[in-house]
Amino acid sequence: MPDNSNAMIDYQVLDRSGQVLRSGNMPYQFQFSHYDRSLHRDQGRYLSLPQRHYFNFDSQAHAVRFRSVAPLLVSGYSRPYDLPLLTRVPMDYFGQPEDEQPSWFVLSPTNREQLVERAQDVLMRLQSAPPEDDPRLLRGEYQWQAYRPDGDWQARDLLLPREPGLPLKADSLGVVFHQLTANEMHLLTLSGGDGLKQLRPTLFYQRDSEEPITLRIILDGVSWYQLEVAQRRGELHLSMLAAGEHQLEILADEGTELFLNYIQGDAPLIKRLSNRFEGQQLNFDYTKRAPGAEVLSARWHVAANRQQTSRLEVTIEVGDRPTNQPLPGWTIHKRVYELQPNNQQHTALWGTQQQWLDGGQSFFIPMGDDLPAGDYPITLRQLSGGEGYISLSQLTPGTAEAYRLFREESGYE
Repeated sequence: MPDNSNAMIDYQVLDRSGQVLRSGNMPYQFQFSHYDRSLHRDQGRYLSLPQRHYFNFDSQAHAVRFRSVAPLLVSGYSRPYDLPLLTRVPMDYFGQPEDEQPSWFVLSPTNREQLVERAQDVLMRLQSAPPEDDPRLLRGEYQWQAYRPDGDWQARDLLLPREPGLPLKADSLGVVFHQLTANEMHLLTLSGGDGLKQLRPTLFYQRDSEEPITLRIILDGVSWYQLEVAQRRGELHLSMLAAGEHQLEILADEGTELFLNYIQGDAPLIKRLSNRFEGQQLNFDYTKRAPGAEVLSARWHVAANRQQTSRLEVTIEVGDRPTNQPLPGWTIHKRVYELQPNNQQHTALWGTQQQWLDGGQSFFIPMGDDLPAGDYPITLRQLSGGEGYISLSQLTPGTAEAYRLFREESGYE
């Protein structure tokens, strides 16, 4: 709180008899806040940014005492160690309903009445700062990683709308698809984005009928590919094709939906593999590679037009954490997500002939900076709601050294 100054906060963890179990200090460096203000007698006075410390108290700890020579404001909150945090998706991500379960519960100091009498109980007006965009993400410098369950698992491909505002990486064009109109000539530029001279495109098709037809591809005025199909949906891995401009026409029955990769266009779709989750437990091995805070992203899909809410429990095995001393963060290791179906849009479940899923709901699993780098098993349990499909991934800003091995052949196959 004091302007342009550093301060030291002394702490003591006490047992029931008042004996000190552990003591130490926490440095505090003033950083001006543009959003928080005091509503005390000096109304309108700006405050510093809050500095947070977390304590994992053992069974002997009964109280904690803070002292500082500098005038500082301190507030305390607690949370039962094994209490799951309920998050209702998407409602809790877009507001704070009155009946929302708090993440932390307010602790009043033992001498609060005395503080009130001395006018040392300060009311503040707090406002969240807008999120800051990471410039590395805006430059397309990021790593994306998908996680798969341990043991045997089943999964299907989905074509999902890409996240808006996130630049497309050059080496990801192989999993980005655009829709083409059947029986129409298209002038396309095929590019792998990483200097490849030849590409092997993939074509997804979806029809309204199971009547057999001949699907033909006319490439640069020449019949290039022909296949008898008698399915509603399918995935075709086409022959090797030279990068660059091509004229492409795909002949199929009216109403056929076509999706091709390695091309540019509007409304891109990204191919994601989603794991089947049916009333059982899924275990994931997650490796935290840095000491800072990280976030895992999950996306949950259920059958199209389902109305029932799904409840998933996520448990992180965090191991033994230090006790009775300040920690830089706190990871809530047990969470319950209540997920509403998203029937505003539907997505095809590729690998099946007629199954559709809803548009899906995204939820997030924070891994705090209290967790050092290491391995943290994550368990997902389905509490209610029936079968669904789930994917778990992580987006990390920055670049990493990577190697790709490939062989090019001249001409078409």
